[in-house]
Amino acid sequence: MSNLPLRVSRLFKIVPMCVLTAVMYNYALANDPGSYTLLQPVYRCIQGSDRFETISPTERSSYTCEGLVYYLSGQSGTALYRLYYSGNSDHMDSEYTSEGSYASEGILGYGWASAGAGMVGVRRASNASNDHALLSSLESLSGYSTVEYFSFSGYPRYGSSELPTSRTAQLVTLTSGNLSIASNKLAGGALWSITWNGTQFVNQSDYGRLCQTALFCDGDYSRGNSAYDSSAAINPNPTEGGSVWTNGHQFGSPLVELYNSGTTQSSLCVPLEFYSADFGGSQEQPVIWDGVRMGKNVTLGYGGYSNVMRYQTRLTVPENITDSSAHTFAPALFVNGNFRTAYTVNAASNTYSSVSLPSYQTQSTYDPGAGGGVIMSDSSTGKSIGIYGATIANGGALSDITYYNFYNPLDSDNSSTGANCLTLFGVIYGTISSGSHTYNGYIVVGDSVSAVVSTMRNLYLDGIK
Repeated sequence: MSNLPLRVSRLFKIVPMCVLTAVMYNYALANDPGSYTLLQPVYRCIQGSDRFETISPTERSSYTCEGLVYYLSGQSGTALYRLYYSGNSDHMDSEYTSEGSYASEGILGYGWASAGAGMVGVRRASNASNDHALLSSLESLSGYSTVEYFSFSGYPRYGSSELPTSRTAQLVTLTSGNLSIASNKLAGGALWSITWNGTQFVNQSDYGRLCQTALFCDGDYSRGNSAYDSSAAINPNPTEGGSVWTNGHQFGSPLVELYNSGTTQSSLCVPLEFYSADFGGSQEQPVIWDGVRMGKNVTLGYGGYSNVMRYQTRLTVPENITDSSAHTFAPALFVNGNFRTAYTVNAASNTYSSVSLPSYQTQSTYDPGAGGGVIMSDSSTGKSIGIYGATIANGGALSDITYYNFYNPLDSDNSSTGANCLTLFGVIYGTISSGSHTYNGYIVVGDSVSAVVSTMRNLYLDGIK
């Protein structure tokens, strides 16, 4: 085993001083339980037969990276040190500054003394050649059978499925008749695909797309005696899927649970902040909302209709959100760019209308009243998808249904990984009391616009809101 070059093996401090100031300021505003934490992703690399962990982009690009293994705290807790022993050219991680002949090269991150939701005990493993590696609970490493646990916890990640230059979805699928869904473990369990009769609707170009829950606060987000104000232009945006970054910097929200029970798929995560840079983070360091939980209960074939799924949004906030214009997206559904013919549906009067899309990167809203929806359709195939619901004033969960245009006519890529997409938001405006909440919305798919409209009419007649 050979040593790493001195310029990178002497690992820099976990947070440079210029960033540390901002982090301390942010954390001072975030009094528990409404806190957020700057995370430190820890990757595993290999040089020859020496596996080692790193937080350095330079090291990740200089050596073979085996993937992301943990999110640790980038702020405080029990330090995890990277050690090195020149006698056998081996790296080893430890919660001590030295072990035997191994000496510290720097701090990788900090663990939590108590395991919160989605956390596990951080562990290292060794093989018969006495090489050491950090090992996530969500992966296995051939030959590394001797396992030791540290005294702290972290958020486990998915190893080779989360390489610096790519992410490989790990999916949990559920099928009922001709309707199937899949949720991605890497992206907080957010809905990765909705497929009806062979047509897949959901845009997957980044973790901010998909079909998921999100929260956006225009004004103050109360944290103990402190609050953010809209004049500061810092708006909390916890997002089920993860952070805004792409191109190998996609960080997904830690998963708490994802499972199927009958025709229902349930998930829950601890959401990341979408715009991490607003809270001291960067494309290298995401920010997590410690006390917030987001997820869903999706039931296929709801109400006896094979083309309907009830999307029940799950949201837990640790403190009162006092911003009257806060947005809860329940859900936010991003569809591929070929579904760009829009219709609004008044299920109560059994009528629907073709509507023009708003201009690029703008939105329009629709009031579903006692029952209605917005549909996006592929004009060439007829395949259609829509969100159905009723307003709060009419006994439903929604304030409105918003449709947003991300379709750029200069971009021809309308695939699931392309930038072009259209968005349907089931939106709920207003303050949110501390605690756990659920909100019902409905996604309807079909082989034609008329099929979706007919189903929405039936949902209205059945009193489903």
